[in-house]
Amino acid sequence: MNILIINHYRRFKNWRWGRMYSLPYELAKRGHKVTLFVVADTEKKKVKQYQENGFTIVEFPDLLKGSLRSGWDLWCIYSRKKYLRSVEQKFDIIHLFETRPATIYPALNYRKKHHVPFVIDWNDWWGRGGLITENRPSWYAGTLGHIETFYEEAFRKYGSAHTVVSDALKNRLINMGIDKDTIHWIPNCADIDQFIPRDAVTARASLRLPLNVPVFCFTGYEVLSDLDLVLDSFKLVLKVLPNALLLLTGKVTEKTTAFVAENHLEKNILQLGYVSEDDLKNVIASSDICLMPFRNKISNLGRYPGKVAEYLSMGKPIISNDVGEVGKLLKNCKVGLLAEPYPEQFSNCMIGLISNKQLLDAFGMNAREYAMNNLNWTIQAKKLEAIYKNLVETKIL
Repeated sequence: MNILIINHYRRFKNWRWGRMYSLPYELAKRGHKVTLFVVADTEKKKVKQYQENGFTIVEFPDLLKGSLRSGWDLWCIYSRKKYLRSVEQKFDIIHLFETRPATIYPALNYRKKHHVPFVIDWNDWWGRGGLITENRPSWYAGTLGHIETFYEEAFRKYGSAHTVVSDALKNRLINMGIDKDTIHWIPNCADIDQFIPRDAVTARASLRLPLNVPVFCFTGYEVLSDLDLVLDSFKLVLKVLPNALLLLTGKVTEKTTAFVAENHLEKNILQLGYVSEDDLKNVIASSDICLMPFRNKISNLGRYPGKVAEYLSMGKPIISNDVGEVGKLLKNCKVGLLAEPYPEQFSNCMIGLISNKQLLDAFGMNAREYAMNNLNWTIQAKKLEAIYKNLVETKIL
């Protein structure tokens, strides 16, 4: 099949092990011709096309700057429409990752002429109390938030099939009138050949960490949801385990820096900032337990954090909360512990698990096995391929 995958993210956010890169990569490995549309990181004028890992990436210009390059720019929309008019070989199917203007309008324009089926992906809950409420200024939700919510919802009806990461998003689609039989669960996974168990001693040496202390980690990038629960819990852990370390990756915020300084925890909480892929793996490998705070809120009900798959793929136990997909995972699979979403209870789980090596080892073995058999991009791409084939063969629009 000739497959077009369109998203609104900048090129650097289409990282090697993420959803929007791994699925095209795995589909190409299965013999399909795959083209991935992304937004250029900085380019404002020219379209850039190149081959990478067996599939085609097309970067489109955008006149906006930084994080505003996220699917709203008219020039990006025009450039994509123009490119699609020039394509000689017809695409058999289009998979849209979200439905912002630079994703949905070029695709609708192409389908009007070529009558190809759409699959529409939904991997985060933004409007109606979701991430917009958490990650936008307070004035945004009542103004531009309405526009973002409109584009999140209004075009789902054009999907011939839908892929989601959570039951909450599936139910949201059903409530919008979408046939439940067209909705398919594709969780966020890990590259299990890259995120493999590593020797903790070697990993700690690479990060210059001591060997005989308990180590916890919380990895992130820009969105660090519920990190305050980790910080408050770890402060309590230190009363019992004063030499324990907490490794943090991702955006270094003023709030976290202030917490560390006010509590004089510079030696215990290490803010590593944005790290390379190899250092990320070393952070996880160095840790005895990975922390996944997950309070009961709409945004968490709607998502399936990719870090969960990375932790499990590297054979690490998780402590989280009984919410959404993560809660279901930990209840059904013996890969970690569930805690009430309060510092005292969360810290008690951290202390109890770190003190039980037999349980730590058992959770770690189960974690790797579960990731290999379930949170594996190769397996999910095979499932996606079957969805595509059915739509193409039955000509369902």
